[in-house]
Amino acid sequence: MAVSVTTTIVVTLLLIVCISLVNVDASTINPITSLPTYDKAIKGQYSGYITVDSTKQYFYWFIESEANSKDPSQDPFIIYFQGGPACSSMLGALTENGYFTVMKDIKKSGQDKFYIVENKYSWSKLGHVLYIESPAGVGFSYNEDGNYTTGDTQTAEDNLAVVKDYASSPLFVGGESYAGHYIPQVAQLMVQDSSINIHGIMAGNPSFNYTTDAQYYLPFMAGHGLLSYSDFQNLTDICQGSFYPGTAECNDAINILSTNFDLINPYNILEACKGGGPSKGGACFTADAFSSELRQSNPETTVAKKDVSQVFIPCLDESAVTGYLQRSDVMKHLGVSVRNIATGTWQPCSSAVNYTQYLENIPQDYQTLLQAGLHVLVYSGDLDSCVPYLGTSLCVEQLGYPILNKWQPWTFKDEEGFEQVAGYQISYDSSSAHPKSTLTYATVKGAGHMVPQYKPKESLLLVTQFISNSLGMDSQ
Repeated sequence: MAVSVTTTIVVTLLLIVCISLVNVDASTINPITSLPTYDKAIKGQYSGYITVDSTKQYFYWFIESEANSKDPSQDPFIIYFQGGPACSSMLGALTENGYFTVMKDIKKSGQDKFYIVENKYSWSKLGHVLYIESPAGVGFSYNEDGNYTTGDTQTAEDNLAVVKDYASSPLFVGGESYAGHYIPQVAQLMVQDSSINIHGIMAGNPSFNYTTDAQYYLPFMAGHGLLSYSDFQNLTDICQGSFYPGTAECNDAINILSTNFDLINPYNILEACKGGGPSKGGACFTADAFSSELRQSNPETTVAKKDVSQVFIPCLDESAVTGYLQRSDVMKHLGVSVRNIATGTWQPCSSAVNYTQYLENIPQDYQTLLQAGLHVLVYSGDLDSCVPYLGTSLCVEQLGYPILNKWQPWTFKDEEGFEQVAGYQISYDSSSAHPKSTLTYATVKGAGHMVPQYKPKESLLLVTQFISNSLGMDSQ
């Protein structure tokens, strides 16, 4: 069987990861040629494990670029992380921006109800995409010594070991939610290594600054008709405008009213609450995990008093992706080491990981990236109450750069050729940090926490324009 130039490049890139690092020992490269429920031959996809620090086995799924360029080695290389912490990037690969989307036929029973279809808005239309289950203990990733205690610092170092040195491909690190920690932290380590050709980061609905996110949660809910004007005004008076951290009286008042949000889907307030059911007060897990009793006064780092790993996803039905990835024939095709799955079976978020340390100097990491000349895109689905766009946009503004292009709509053409508003964006002049750096914040109208899932066409357009502009390419 003939081996394509692109395939040779991909295998070379993955092997470079294994042989160029002291703490990366080996990898398995499993060509994915077919998958259950999909009746076509699969080309240009690989999965397997990369060994880090001799015992950690990180599972990956790699998808070659479909850009059909003359030189695939120069196509953008996107590394995509999920959040949680401790949730699987297979969620991104199979429910958001991967080559396949997993579906469920409720008329069928057992494993036959779960199947995959092609995703015409896969980010592989733009470049190579690598999904990594991180940290060890998440999904199919595991640690041979059984130690699953970790935190931001260790996760960043492990992620660097996995993704370091992808030859000459222009590298972009992306993800969403708690990956708002993973992305700038691993990118900050990358810019210290001149051999890594990193160009930029793309952080979707990112965990940026919890204090700011929490402060704008109630204004967001009130602005969307989920909290009455009089109740909001009363809370504002009681809390004296500071909802987080609040006084005891303020917290009591908020807790009483938050019961009204119990059945609201925190990841998309207009979507129904399904799946594992709601969380207390309608909050996303991140808000619950980083509550005041877990935090310490040190602004640089926080050691949680208990594990803050996400163990379930409120109001979202992940039964299709769970059911599909738990199929024995699917795991065989993916080259999964079944006996080593930390949670026994694949789960969207891992109960095995003991995530006990998180850093709070995320804004400084962004400054470091801009000072290194990187291109930075932060974007928000505007229906997400978990990480409200109000707080995220303020966090970007507080990086302190002057406005370059004011807040304005960005658009796309719908199926009938009419121009529609896809969202809003604002850019900042970060040339004082580095003349080549760029900083953009954008919203995606009508999207929730997982932007590529809710607005796949718009998300692909957004990242295509961002990467094309970053590389000086024509995005059309």
